[in-house]
Amino acid sequence: MAALPLTNPEFAAQFGALLDLSAPDQAALAALLDRWAQGGAGVAVAAGRSANTNVALNDFLRQAIEWYAGAVDGGPEGDGRYPLTDSVGNTYLVPSPAVVAEGGPDIVAAVGTAEAAAALASAAQVAAEAAAANANAKATAAQGVVDSAATVIAAKDQAVAAAATTTDLDALRSTQTIGRAATPITGSNLGANTYYLAQPITRASRVRTIRVFNPGPAGSIRLLVGARSGSTISEVSDTVVPIASGLNVLTSGQFPAITALAGQYVGIYGQSTSARIAVTAGAATDHPGYYSAAGDVNSVAVGSPVTANRIEIGIDWEAVTVTEVRVAGIEGAVSATQAAASKALLALAEPSEVRMGRAGTPVTGSTGADRPFVFGDSFNGPTAALEVGVFMLAAGNLRVGAWSRNGDVLTEERSVTLALPAGLNIIPAASLSGLYFEPGEHLGYYAGTAVAVSGSASDNGGYFTPSTTGNATSFTDSAVSTGVRLEIYVRTVVSEFRDIPARLSELEDVVGSFSSTGGVFALTDGYAMATAARRHVLGYGQSNDIARGASVINGVASVRHLTFNVGVCMTKPGLSDGNLPDDGAKKFLVESVTNPDGGGNCGQTKHWTAALEATRRLARTGVTPTFFRSSAGKGGTGISTIGYGGAWYANLRYHAQRAKALAAADGVAYCVSAVEFDHGETDQANNIAKATYSAAIDALIDGFAADLVTDGVQTARPHWLFTTSPYQIKTGAGPSLAIMDHCALPADGGRPDCHLVLPGYRLIDENGDNTHLTAVSQALKGHYYGRAEAQLEAGRVPDRVWWEGIVAVGTQLTAWLLAPKPIEINTTLCGATTDHGIKVVDATGTLTLSAMAVGMPIAADDVPGWVRTPFTMTLNRSLGANPVFRYALDYANALLGATNGAGGDLFDTTADTCVISGVTHSMAHPAPVCSRPISAID
Repeated sequence: MAALPLTNPEFAAQFGALLDLSAPDQAALAALLDRWAQGGAGVAVAAGRSANTNVALNDFLRQAIEWYAGAVDGGPEGDGRYPLTDSVGNTYLVPSPAVVAEGGPDIVAAVGTAEAAAALASAAQVAAEAAAANANAKATAAQGVVDSAATVIAAKDQAVAAAATTTDLDALRSTQTIGRAATPITGSNLGANTYYLAQPITRASRVRTIRVFNPGPAGSIRLLVGARSGSTISEVSDTVVPIASGLNVLTSGQFPAITALAGQYVGIYGQSTSARIAVTAGAATDHPGYYSAAGDVNSVAVGSPVTANRIEIGIDWEAVTVTEVRVAGIEGAVSATQAAASKALLALAEPSEVRMGRAGTPVTGSTGADRPFVFGDSFNGPTAALEVGVFMLAAGNLRVGAWSRNGDVLTEERSVTLALPAGLNIIPAASLSGLYFEPGEHLGYYAGTAVAVSGSASDNGGYFTPSTTGNATSFTDSAVSTGVRLEIYVRTVVSEFRDIPARLSELEDVVGSFSSTGGVFALTDGYAMATAARRHVLGYGQSNDIARGASVINGVASVRHLTFNVGVCMTKPGLSDGNLPDDGAKKFLVESVTNPDGGGNCGQTKHWTAALEATRRLARTGVTPTFFRSSAGKGGTGISTIGYGGAWYANLRYHAQRAKALAAADGVAYCVSAVEFDHGETDQANNIAKATYSAAIDALIDGFAADLVTDGVQTARPHWLFTTSPYQIKTGAGPSLAIMDHCALPADGGRPDCHLVLPGYRLIDENGDNTHLTAVSQALKGHYYGRAEAQLEAGRVPDRVWWEGIVAVGTQLTAWLLAPKPIEINTTLCGATTDHGIKVVDATGTLTLSAMAVGMPIAADDVPGWVRTPFTMTLNRSLGANPVFRYALDYANALLGATNGAGGDLFDTTADTCVISGVTHSMAHPAPVCSRPISAID
C-alpha cells in the first residue's frame, strides 16, 4: 500500500471523527493502519489470496464500475441493486450510490452489516492488493482505491478481532493431514517405487508442513501430486524436497511451494537419491494406506489400498477459508465495531462530485458556432468522468475531453468520441473510459454545430473558443466569453478516499494482462503431435543444427533409434554444396564426425541425447518409441536460402521422403513428429527485419506441411520446436523476436504448431570461434529438446517461462513471470549479466535501474502447479512516451562467448537435470528473449 498523505495517527483521528469513533477506537484504527502499511501477517495471507484470484479480481473490478455508476432503476432486478462478489465467491446485491442518495435502502438494511462487511471489504481488499502489488498504488487516482479499501479493511479487521473471542468462529485456515498425524518413526527403507497415499485432498490447498523419517543419509525426496481419472492416478507435479538424515519436520519456506486441487492425491517416489523414506511393516494404524506401482512411473493403478505397512510421512495441507460460522461470529461481534464497519462502507458509497458546465438539465436551443468550446473553470484535483449530459440538435459525433491551458494557449490532452442521436443524451461512465481530468485542466468539446446553445444568462459557466471555425485541437484565447449558455455538462468524481471508475478500468486492463496466458497449456484441438511406430524428428537450420566444429560424445550406437547410413546430417544427392549424399540405407543412431555441406567438420548434434531424454520420459508412461533422427540444415545460410523455395529447402523435403521410403521397405508406419529449428545467426548479423523473417518462417512451416501431404507422407502437421540464437542479437534481434511471436500461445497471436524450447544464451560452451557450440552444449540442447518432445506427446505445450504483465507506477516497475517453479537470479549457469539482462527504454532514452529483486512467488490458480513470480526494480525517472521492457537483447552474460551476443540470468528453479560425460547439468528454464511495451500508470 502506498503511503497515506497523512500519518496513520493523523488519518485515524480525522477519519475517526467522521465516524464518531472514540479515542481508544481511533488508536486501534491507527494501529491497524500501521500493521497494514508495514505488511503484517494478515496482509501476507491477503496477498496470497489476491495473487491467486486474478480472474475473480477482474470480475469484481467490472462489477464495481457498474455498481458505482448504477442508476436507481438499474441492476439485474431493476431496483438499483448491483451484484458484488467477494474473494471467496459469495455474491450480494448491493444498492448503488444513486439509490442510497435518494433515500433508498442502505447497504446494511439490504444485506446485513456483517455480510456487507465480508462481501465489500473482501472484494475491496482484493482491489487494493492489485493496486498495491501490481501498481504500488502510486497513481494519484489509484490512491483512492487503496485508501478507501484500507479503511474498510481496518474496520473489518476490528470485527474479526472482536469475533475471534467467540467459540463459534471457525479458524481462518482449514487444514488436512494426509498420511501420519503422529510423529514419524524409523523403519526399513521404502522401495524404489511410486506411491500415492490413499486419501484425496479435500480442497484446493498448499503444503504447510512435511514430517518424514529418513533412515538413510541426507539427500532429497520427490513429492508428487496426482489427479485421479477412473482407476488411475496420473502425476501432475513433481517437487524435490531436501531432507536430513533422521526425523525431519519441514515448514513452508524450507521447500518449494507445493499446491494441489480438491480431489487430487499426494504421492512420493521411494528412492529419489541416497536419502530414504522409512516404512514400518505391520503398522495398521495412523495412515490411510497407499497405492503403488513398480519403478519411477507417471501413473499408478487404483485398487485396494495397502494398509499392512505404514509409510512414515505426514503432510499438512492448508487452505484459507471464510465460513458461514465465521460470518455468524462477525454478526455477534461488538456493536460499536459493526457500526464502524457499516459507516466505513457507506462512506465508500458516497461520491464526492464535481460538476462542470450546466448545473441543470441541458435543453434545446439554437445552433452554435462550428468551433471547439472549453469551459473557463478548471478542476482543482484529479477527477474521473462519471456522466456527460448534452442536448444534440442533430445526430452526430461529440468529442469531449480534457484541455490544458498554458498562458493563452489551450490544448486538447485526451478525449473520447461519442456517436449520439438528436435530443437529450445522458452518457454513463461505462462509455467514458479513459476520460479524466488532472488538476488545472478544463472540460472542452467539439461537435460541429450539433450541440445546442441558448441565450439565457443563468447557469452559464463561461468558455474559451477560437476566433476561426473548424475542428481545432489547440487555439489561443485570452478571455472567458459568456455570450451563450452551452447545453452540456460533465459530472466527475474526486479520487480522494473513493473508488474511481476510470482508474478501476485502467487497473482492470493492467491486471487482466497478467493472466493473458489464461492457463491454456493443452495443445490446440487438431494439433496433437503425430506419432507412429517410427517417428521422425528432423533438425533444420544452419551450422548449430548440423554441429559445425563440435567433437563427438555419443559415439556408441543406439540399439533402438535410427538415422541415415551416411550419418545424421545426410544431404540429397546432386544438391549443390551437398557433401554427404544419401546411399539409400539406414543404421542405428550414432553421432559421428561428418562434413555434410562442405563447410567443415561437424560432430555431436542434439539428436542422440534428445532421443535418450524423450525415450526415458515416455517410458514412464508406458510408451517405448522408436525415433528416426536427422538434421537437414546448412551452415552460414540465411532464411532466404533454407526457407521455402530456397535452394537448400529441397534437403529438408528429401529427408522426409527418404525416411518414409525406408520405413515402407521395413513395413513400418512412419510420420514426421517435429522439426527442431536452430537458426538465425546469419540473419541477425545482417539485421534482417522481424517482419521479413516472420513471413519466411510462416512460408517454411506451411510449405513443408503441404509438401508432406503432396509426397504422401502424412496429413498431420509436424510441430516446430525453436531455440533463439544469442549470436549477433545485439546487431539485429528481428529473427529472435519473430520466433518469440510465433511461440506465443494462440490466444496471444502465436501459432499452435510452434513452441519455444530454449533461449540460446543458456548454451554458454562454444568451441572458441564465438559462434559454434561444443559437443557438451549440443548434448545439453538435445536433453531440452527431448523433454519438450515428451511433453508434446502428452498433449501439452512444452514447459517454459512466460513473461506476463510489465507494469510501472511512477518509478516502480514490476515484471511478472509465469513458470513451472519460482524464478531466481542464477549466475552459476551463464554468469552474471548487467541488470540481470533487463533494459528499459522510452522515447527519451535508456533508464537507469536499481533495487532489482525477485519477489515472493505465488501459486497460479489458473495453471495448477505453476507459480507467478514478480521481479521488481526502481527507475531513475518516470517513464516517457513509448516505454519498452527488453530482456536478453542488450547485455552479454559473463560466460557467454557468442559474438555481439546477449542474455540474462533469470531462471526458474525446475529441478530437472541431465548427465553429460559424467557431469550433472541443470535443465532449469531460462527466461526467454523479450521486447514488449510497459503498462505505465502515472
